[in-house]
Amino acid sequence: MQVYRKVKEIQDLKEGDVVKDIFVVKFKKPIREFTGGYTFALRVGDKSREIMLKYWSSESFEKVEELYNKINKDSVIYVEGFVNVYKGNLEISANKIVPLSEEEYLVEDFVGVSEKNIEEMFKQVEALIESIKNKDLKKLLQALFLQDKDFKQGFKNAPAAMYKHHNYIGGLLEHSLNVARIVDLYCSIYDLDRDLAVTGALLHDIGKLEEFEVTNNIKVSRKGHLIGHITLGVDKVLNTARSLNLDENLTLKLVHIVLSHHGLLENASPKQPMFPEALAVYLADLADSKLFAMVKAKNTAVTEDDYIYTKDFGNVFLK
Repeated sequence: MQVYRKVKEIQDLKEGDVVKDIFVVKFKKPIREFTGGYTFALRVGDKSREIMLKYWSSESFEKVEELYNKINKDSVIYVEGFVNVYKGNLEISANKIVPLSEEEYLVEDFVGVSEKNIEEMFKQVEALIESIKNKDLKKLLQALFLQDKDFKQGFKNAPAAMYKHHNYIGGLLEHSLNVARIVDLYCSIYDLDRDLAVTGALLHDIGKLEEFEVTNNIKVSRKGHLIGHITLGVDKVLNTARSLNLDENLTLKLVHIVLSHHGLLENASPKQPMFPEALAVYLADLADSKLFAMVKAKNTAVTEDDYIYTKDFGNVFLK
């Protein structure tokens, strides 16, 4: 049996490119008639992003419908066609689609795994928890990361995003550890409450355990769409803190750190940081996500030019 492999990520496609590649289906639109036959549209994705795909066929409606019915949300399909521009956006025009069975593709082509050792990273999280002196904060962290087996396993496996940064298994662990280490550095420079700041860093994105689902792709869960990881994280922190009878003011500060870790209201942050430890978590979160994205852009650039243009950073110098 042939195993189809990913050839080129969507983010690297250009107008005129010939496509002979595999994608994950996000959703499909109904079949409709056109002058030469029948067509339907799919939203497809890979590790890098999503794109619209339009299938065109001169075959009978029954033949097109038979293919259409074999394609479902989360299906992996092999596609032949080319890239064109429609209303200013790239899309794929396809003349061949083959739905694939699970044996005909590799999940790692769509969902990666952290290059860093997951168990080693978690040991570093355990060391940070052990270093916390405040008894209430340590008790909270231990209850989640050490005593709750489902939370522990979920935290090890969860991605931190669909596309932007750390979008792979172990990504949330890697990102949260990075944020905690950056915050720890801030605390060594400024007169901050280290225990509060490091605890907030480890907890800031825990809502992503419920925001994302991982199958043969990373997708947003129903809770993720309707509630979002900030509110989900606040709910988890509040419920755990109250079950442990933690100090009320300390609990409110932790909740505020989770609420404000996006920093700015225009970044969908319900609150802006109101004390230094919350500001430290926001800045560390921003630093890790932005540096990850720029380093990735530089390391994956395929060009002989001195720079590449990116949507997020403008020109990125490569030499």
